[in-house]
Amino acid sequence: MKRLKLIGLAVIATHILLFSVENLSAQQYKIGPEDVLKISFWQDPALNQVVSVRQDGKITLSVIGEVTAAGLTPQELATKIGDQVSRYNKQISQATVEVLQYNSQKVFITGHVLSPGKYAFEEMPNVWELIKEAGGVTEQGDLSNVVIIRGSVNKGEIVNVNLANLIAEGDPSRYPELYPEDIVEVKRASSASGPGLPSKAAATERKNIVYVIGRVGAPGTITLEENMDCLDAIALAGGPTPDADLGKVKIFNKQDPYSNVIIVDIEKRSEKGTPPRYTLRPEDTILIPTDEGGFWGTWGRVRDFVGIFGTVVSTYLLIDRFSE
Repeated sequence: MKRLKLIGLAVIATHILLFSVENLSAQQYKIGPEDVLKISFWQDPALNQVVSVRQDGKITLSVIGEVTAAGLTPQELATKIGDQVSRYNKQISQATVEVLQYNSQKVFITGHVLSPGKYAFEEMPNVWELIKEAGGVTEQGDLSNVVIIRGSVNKGEIVNVNLANLIAEGDPSRYPELYPEDIVEVKRASSASGPGLPSKAAATERKNIVYVIGRVGAPGTITLEENMDCLDAIALAGGPTPDADLGKVKIFNKQDPYSNVIIVDIEKRSEKGTPPRYTLRPEDTILIPTDEGGFWGTWGRVRDFVGIFGTVVSTYLLIDRFSE
């Protein structure tokens, strides 16, 4: 009888273990576009490669060519690669896949945090975890006025969060979760929030910036100059990257509580002079998305134009500042 009980316990323990392993497997990271992977073959290190996942979800390996990686866990992809490589080289039966950069799960944070910019995660954080990752809020930051602009799930939705109250309640499960491509902005505290805030003049001076995020050479904050438009800001932020979609540039205007979104087709404007020029306003956020269509010829012409234009703008601003 005692032996039967032991056997029964062993069976139950085995089921629990298998269930835990299955759950762990289900929670493993799924590879996505823009991730950077290291593919290793311990049986032949000469074949090792570091590759980026393209927008179509595929990678290219020297031995077997194109392989679909998006949607697979690193272990699933390693098994798939090992099986295909072994058909060409019987000496190789295994591969390993390591994710070096989790770029498919990126979010952006702007506003009054110490280190605004792009952040990528293996596991998506909640809004408070992202703010802490960005160094926390500045002295002017207002945790009671945090805005989330959804970039993938419920795309375009604007969520206003009183994070100060949620933190005070002490229930982390209520902190809003983030999804890939979300934009988080920490607003400036009003003068009524208490002592220690800058003077009105200083606050106005600090507000005179715009944020440029997404597919540019140097994302971050740009000092807002008089009559600056979207093209000026992109040029000063290092110009567009090769995979930038200049036909769908988004400008998030923060001057009112509804956060207007303006879509600017810079490709069309550089060729035809339309749509009309939009003059940036303080604390506008410019998002340059990734080109999923691959119009390289058009991008090349616009990229050259923006690069030359950026040099002209930079020179003009330097001359203007020295002349003051």
